[in-house]
Amino acid sequence: MALKASEGLASMISGFIRQEFSRNPLRKLAALAAYPVLTAFKKRVDHRRYNGAALLGLRGLVFKSHGSADAFAFGQALARAYDAAHNGLLDQVKAQIARAAPLMAGAAPTEVPGG
Repeated sequence: MALKASEGLASMISGFIRQEFSRNPLRKLAALAAYPVLTAFKKRVDHRRYNGAALLGLRGLVFKSHGSADAFAFGQALARAYDAAHNGLLDQVKAQIARAAPLMAGAAPTEVPGG
C-alpha cells in the first residue's frame, strides 16, 4: 500500500514540476538548465527499477511483479529472480530458518505489558 501511495505521489510531483516549468518562457529556459538533474532524479525514483518481490514460505522461487508493469519493469523483475536463483537465495533462507528454529523453540514466551 505504501508503495502504491509513493508511486502516486511521485507521479503527482512530476506533473507539478512539469506544469511549473511550462508557465512562461523564462521557466522553460530554466527547465533546459535543470534538465540533466531532473532526468537523473527521475531515473533514481522510477518505481519500475524496483519491480519484483520474492515470496517466502514456498518450496521454490516465486517473484511477484506489478500488474501494471511494462517491459522494462518486467525485465527488472526477471533480473531479480535470476539473481536470487544464481546467488542461492532459497538455500540461504532455509539455512537461516534452520539456525533460528532451535533458538525459537527454546525461547521463553515474552509477556505483553498490561496483558
